[in-house]
Amino acid sequence: MLITIISGGGVGGLTLALALSQYPDIVVDVYEAAQSFYEIGAGFAIWPRAFKVLRKLGHDFEQQLLQRCGYNFTEEYVPGIQHRKSDQAVGFHLFDMVTKGNQLRFHRADFHGYFSRISRRLPDRSRKSPITLIFRDGSTATCDVLIGADGVKSAVRPCMMRELAEGMDSDSKQSVLSCSNPIWSGVTAYRTLISAEKLRARCPDHRVFSGGFTQYLGKDAFFLGYPISLGKYINIAGFTLQPDLVNTAYEADARIPRRSFEGKADSDWVGELTAEQFVKPFKNFEKEAQVLLEKKAHFGPCTP
Repeated sequence: MLITIISGGGVGGLTLALALSQYPDIVVDVYEAAQSFYEIGAGFAIWPRAFKVLRKLGHDFEQQLLQRCGYNFTEEYVPGIQHRKSDQAVGFHLFDMVTKGNQLRFHRADFHGYFSRISRRLPDRSRKSPITLIFRDGSTATCDVLIGADGVKSAVRPCMMRELAEGMDSDSKQSVLSCSNPIWSGVTAYRTLISAEKLRARCPDHRVFSGGFTQYLGKDAFFLGYPISLGKYINIAGFTLQPDLVNTAYEADARIPRRSFEGKADSDWVGELTAEQFVKPFKNFEKEAQVLLEKKAHFGPCTP
């Protein structure tokens, strides 16, 4: 019997756990720091190739996903993402991306709702054979295989890098240890949900109700919108780039606001914004985009 622990209960960790659990000689435990996957602006889409992989996890799993998505999967060519040049008073259509197979779009909490979750803090360190995980509360767990699916702030990655570096020469050791900490892309993400009902009352023919992605593009900033949760919400995800900070160490900046990376939980460096702070990076975008970002569209929690 192979005992496997997956550190991290995100989309990747839970999907892997479901796949491994189909083998009777593998015991899988998932350790996740979060108490729950609460309702925050965090929609995501599964592309056709990834969905074909998920289908192999069983018919019941496939039907659960489709039920949460609200529409069927097709492998026909369909409109995928509309792209607009939007950082000006009058925007214009650039092109439509057509995909072989449609995207399945979810609220992250809906996707996680299918899985069982174990709530524990990530291990701070591990030991060799058998692998022993020591948690902050002093409890321990052992396994034959430890898989790190714990994201950018991984506790598993530096453990692995330190073990790999043992016995190496100075230059090789330095090279390996340099991979312990992430390097920032210079991109800050903004997420929120808006009420589809309130947006429809204000702008019933808005493009975002067409069913696919719409991307509003600008220089060093863009955002996209699409319906999730059976049309209840419009998911908004925005991104800003600071080119001079690409490939640097992430640092807090209270003026943005950009929170400190320190702290073990995502809640320590992801926090709520006011609607005004959320809109600011996109304030010069076209009217169609601004309608999505106006306070009257009814923001949910906003996060940078």
